[in-house]
Amino acid sequence: MTPRRADVLVGWKEIAAYLGCSVATAARRERDGLPVFRSGGQIRAFPGDLDKWLKALRADELNSPTAAESVEEVEVTKDISAILATLLKGDSQERFAVIRLGKDVAEFEHIEVQLKSAEEKYRELVEAIPEWVWEMNAEGEYVYSSPQVADILGYEPEDVKGFKPSEFLTHPDDAGECGPALEALTGQKEIVHGLLCRFIHREGSVRYIETSANPVFDVSGNISGVRGVSRDVTEKVRLQTEIAETRRYLENVLRGSMDAIITTDMDGRVKVWNRGAEATYGYSENEALGKSVDRLTDPPGWSRKFKDLFGIIEARGGWYAEEPVERRRKDGTTFYASASYSIVYGADGKPVGVCGITRDITDRLNAERFTREALSRFESVLENVPNVAVQGFGRDGTVQHWNRAAERIFGCPAEETVGADVGRLPSLPAKERGGFTKELERIFATGEPNEPNEFSFDGREGERRWVYSQMFPVMVDGKVDEVFRISVDVTERINAEEALRESERDKSIILANMSECLVYMNDDLEVVWANKAAGDWVGSAPGDLIGRKCHEIWFGEDEICKDCHVLTVFKNGKPVEREYTWPDGSIWNIRSDPVRDDSGRIIGAIELSSDVTERKAAEALAAVHRDLGKELSGETDMNRTLAKCVDAAINASGMDSGGVYLIKPGTGEMDLVYSVGLGPGFVESVSHYGPESPNTKMAIAGKPVYALYSAVGIPLNEADEREGLRAVAVIPIKHENDVLGCLNVGSHSLKNIPESIREALEAIAAQAAVVISRIKAEEALAESEEKYKTAVESMDEGAGFVDPGEVLTFVNRAFAENLGYTVEELTGKSLKYITTGKGYKKILKETEKRRAGGRSKYVIEMKHRDGRRLDFLVSAMPLFADDGTYAGAAATVSRLPEIGRNVR
Repeated sequence: MTPRRADVLVGWKEIAAYLGCSVATAARRERDGLPVFRSGGQIRAFPGDLDKWLKALRADELNSPTAAESVEEVEVTKDISAILATLLKGDSQERFAVIRLGKDVAEFEHIEVQLKSAEEKYRELVEAIPEWVWEMNAEGEYVYSSPQVADILGYEPEDVKGFKPSEFLTHPDDAGECGPALEALTGQKEIVHGLLCRFIHREGSVRYIETSANPVFDVSGNISGVRGVSRDVTEKVRLQTEIAETRRYLENVLRGSMDAIITTDMDGRVKVWNRGAEATYGYSENEALGKSVDRLTDPPGWSRKFKDLFGIIEARGGWYAEEPVERRRKDGTTFYASASYSIVYGADGKPVGVCGITRDITDRLNAERFTREALSRFESVLENVPNVAVQGFGRDGTVQHWNRAAERIFGCPAEETVGADVGRLPSLPAKERGGFTKELERIFATGEPNEPNEFSFDGREGERRWVYSQMFPVMVDGKVDEVFRISVDVTERINAEEALRESERDKSIILANMSECLVYMNDDLEVVWANKAAGDWVGSAPGDLIGRKCHEIWFGEDEICKDCHVLTVFKNGKPVEREYTWPDGSIWNIRSDPVRDDSGRIIGAIELSSDVTERKAAEALAAVHRDLGKELSGETDMNRTLAKCVDAAINASGMDSGGVYLIKPGTGEMDLVYSVGLGPGFVESVSHYGPESPNTKMAIAGKPVYALYSAVGIPLNEADEREGLRAVAVIPIKHENDVLGCLNVGSHSLKNIPESIREALEAIAAQAAVVISRIKAEEALAESEEKYKTAVESMDEGAGFVDPGEVLTFVNRAFAENLGYTVEELTGKSLKYITTGKGYKKILKETEKRRAGGRSKYVIEMKHRDGRRLDFLVSAMPLFADDGTYAGAAATVSRLPEIGRNVR
């Protein structure tokens, strides 16, 4: 009788037919280890399990002499028909052998086809997922590695085959622990999850690798190796470490703070009560936790309650502070405090409570009241001291006192000065503000006065004034409460001394050593004297400039400049500062200050000029990089990315054209994918280069080239000559040592590219490389996901995912059609919806196995939409989240033939 094949055999009749024996004999074979199982009240078996059992049985049956001779003849004979003809002439044992041989040949061919298909699917799946899939032999050596090992550790699959992890992958500090632990997996029969080891990347960096593995068994049931999946969790480990450190830091702050820190829930019940709260309010932590904060802290007669406070905080944007506010201790006494409150939000962004920080300020308020009284008497004295400017400064750097004499000497009324930042005082030159602030901080810190000194400043009318000054601290309770400065106007004396000290020799020394151009002009705009730098700038000796007009010297003009800033100085009596760009592109900062005689009359002007070209260029380039970085940060379109990079390079370099070439992976060909400012004929002639082209080789060499276009070293054609490019820059676009292409900028007018902008162009190319790599990776990922989705939807077998609650989160078309539904109808449905009561119990039982990490294969009864009950073979594997928790399962579902139900 020819045995019938099926995905599962139901009943002794089908099993006996498949074995080629009687039902009674098959039933007796169960005691001898025949692989059968019971499901739904029926005896069942899988053909593959029966074949393995038959092979073992056949080995015993072929030990007879007759069978051995037949087997020997089979091994010699090459023709299958000859083998069958020979063996069929034998006795019953030989005929049984030929029948089994026929079945084995057919089964082998069937299995070989399925194996090739499975291998192709497995290989595609392994190469599509981001994790590194590998296999070790029994000696702990890698025998297989998926390509992802290159992304994770920088090695190619062939680099790791034949090596153990401890030989060059694991971190030296972990080599004695993690390496043997990985290799020891080959001796474990249980599945291992979440083994964390440090590996060394090919470039030398440390990677944290998390591994899950399961043993591989041979046909005899012995462990032949281990197969595993590893993924890079370096970023996850880093974040976990930072979170742990932050949590420890916050706990230390909470524990060590002397302020009362109290956190409540939304009903005002205390959740956190730190040591500062215990010391401030007198209640221990155990006494306060769970109690209403109103009952613990509100003074008698206090009307505002927690719910009112929460409304105030919410209305102020989540944070609110008040001072002073009255509070009550456990012993009934009250005190004044400063308090701040903020809303505590949960992970879902909704308020879960309020955090309040309270500090007892009773002593401070008393001290402030005493200080105010003392200062009132003190200020009445200082306010009326004649000819002595008295200024007071607070610890926060603001002016606290400014008497009448200070108003007269420094020319600023008290109402404009008191409360202002000390760094903005009109009596403090800009160049001395940093030193003054540091000296003020020193006096507050040490309580020691400074040495008396003299300084000058520009008065309200532009006049120069000098004062003799000293600062000293005002102590309150042993601490510096304020710093006072006493100043006396010594302008007349200083001016007299300066007039005596002036000499032409000193002036010449100073002027000769200045790098800035400095000239002194009279009211006729004639140079009275000039320093060496001014003469060098126009190619003359300083003495040759004396008596000449400024517009004649600097611009070679006979007429006065229309916007002459020196005339503005004479007219307004105030300094004028401007920037001027010369025809050669250099930028100069020019400042003109008035010079006055003893009567205050303007008798001349000093003009100070300095070259700020490099500083301006640096500022402009920094702005270009900053703006480009912002524009590229969220960019996903390749063409827009390339356009922005080329535009930024042109703007930064002053060139007038440019483009981007990208190299095709695998072929080495280079294509122009974006260009601007170039003629169409030229673009067509340079749009593509082969891998052996000099242009391609120049880019792949990875070194920037700045030169005349005609001197780059590349043969020029007719289109090149017509285009007329002069200066050109070719900057490779490299990412992680791989050349992706090159950024080209050129000019039809400039002969060279200044050194000052080359670094900027290379930085723009580096920015472009990062964004291009990111966009390519995102496009590849999207393509991979689309292929995976198409493959799943094209399967003839049903496939789906369930969450931990046995709810379908995804089903493919075959799954839905097998049960008479659409994909949309089943997505989001519980498995209870499509299974019988017994079937659902079976699912729950198998789920427990999967939660433990095991895979499962079982037959289950499901309900068709039309009411029929159908049998399905389910193969399911567990899914786990990053933290190791069970996340559901992925399964394939195959419908079993109806004949099994008919037999039942």
